[in-house]
Amino acid sequence: AVIQLGIFAALAGFAFLSAAVKIVREYERVVVFRLGRYIGVKGPGIVLLIPFVDKIVKVDLRVVTLDIPTQDVITRDNVSVTINAVVYFRVMSPEKAIIEVDNFLYATSQLAQTTLRSVAGTAELDELLALLQKAKEKIARVERLLREPCPHTERQKVVPPGPRDNGEHWYVCRQCGAVE
Repeated sequence: AVIQLGIFAALAGFAFLSAAVKIVREYERVVVFRLGRYIGVKGPGIVLLIPFVDKIVKVDLRVVTLDIPTQDVITRDNVSVTINAVVYFRVMSPEKAIIEVDNFLYATSQLAQTTLRSVAGTAELDELLALLQKAKEKIARVERLLREPCPHTERQKVVPPGPRDNGEHWYVCRQCGAVE
């Protein structure tokens, strides 16, 4: 009976520890709620929780690729065009993404679709075709920069758009615009 009680206690202790300890990957953060109230954002590494009291929501901080479905739009000059797009975004504030938005992936998709229709609907066909040509040129330039290393040595430190307190920065070549 003592051995069975010991085995039960060991299993209960293991279950408690597995519920109390979570491992968060480098590219993830967890938003912690204690009895429904926001406690904070934790991670990466080992996160200690109070089992059955704390609940977590994992948020991926990597760049998300979101395909925007094909949109039928009527331009300002009454020409029907079909447009599709791809959106790349990254969650910068996990607590806002979880607390302030019901489903941030769906909300981003809907916002992108609405914006795409709005912008294309206010332009004329000639303007859209000119923008398409400019976009193709920019894509070709970015692809070239990704394939070939920048031969120049003069770099400028640039802070990307978004929160300024995270210390993130890029180095941009002054001559060719390559980003590191």
